[in-house]
Amino acid sequence: MMRFFWMTFLPLSAAGGAAALLLWLARPALRRFAHIQWSVPVLTAALCLFVLPLPVFAMPGAWNAPAQAVQSSVGTVLPAEAAASEPLSVATELPTAADKLLRAAPQEHISMLWGLVPAFWLAGVLCAALALWAEYRRFTRHLAREARPVEDAAVWRCMAHAAKAGGFSRRVGLYACGALATPVAVGVLRPRIYLPADWAAGETLEYALRHECMHLRRGHLVYKLAAQAVCVVHWFNPAAWLLRRMMSEACEFGCDRAVARRLDGAQRKEYCAAMLCAAADVRAAGLASAFASPAGLLRSRMEAVLAPQKRTARQF
Repeated sequence: MMRFFWMTFLPLSAAGGAAALLLWLARPALRRFAHIQWSVPVLTAALCLFVLPLPVFAMPGAWNAPAQAVQSSVGTVLPAEAAASEPLSVATELPTAADKLLRAAPQEHISMLWGLVPAFWLAGVLCAALALWAEYRRFTRHLAREARPVEDAAVWRCMAHAAKAGGFSRRVGLYACGALATPVAVGVLRPRIYLPADWAAGETLEYALRHECMHLRRGHLVYKLAAQAVCVVHWFNPAAWLLRRMMSEACEFGCDRAVARRLDGAQRKEYCAAMLCAAADVRAAGLASAFASPAGLLRSRMEAVLAPQKRTARQF
């Protein structure tokens, strides 16, 4: 475990964190000058750096010292080459002032502290996993408690039209929930779409259903789950949480562009009007997708929908 943590896991976290931080820092400039937004595949490649060990990121010289310190119980840690080349007399010479200080330090305590670092990391992984799972369970239980299956035939016709327009053929549960202000899609294995209880069949509802069906068709909830898993394992790395946020935004932009490609100019305006009608700052779980949330992202999303052929809608 010690060797894996210092020699493999920490270099992975550093490589993935550096990639995520570069994407985050470059995002404002690319949006302003090149009118480019990061796409889901690009962010997925950054996610892979957190989990796939590559030889180019191997840094044995930088991460080997803690492992050597744990293996050493007394004295200073000398490289193997130096120990083999130096004669015995050198090892028995009078220690320098620095050697005296190092030998005076409680080496056993230092080794014990280094050994506790992986255990502390594992404890953090468990806590992060439990916290995110509790958040998701609390959100889905709240929906299940307030929701009722949709029985309105007109709403189901809207659902059929939306699924056909988006090329989505998988069976999805459809529920009405009075506690919601905007449609929400949840469930990786058993997808469900929850609608506000006061929404009637119409263009607004059909556009919202097109949006959620496109999320499910493209597997965006799976990408969000992968980003959540990376955050759990690399809970101490702020860049992993930034990447999770960028992934959520990229899924929304990608879904809007995919829907807008099948709409004409007037329909795109109606789609944006539907987003404004459903605008709500819903605190959805990380594994859920809300049609018009977060509200602070709506302006950029509408710009991408209204001008999908211009540079403002490009995604790299």
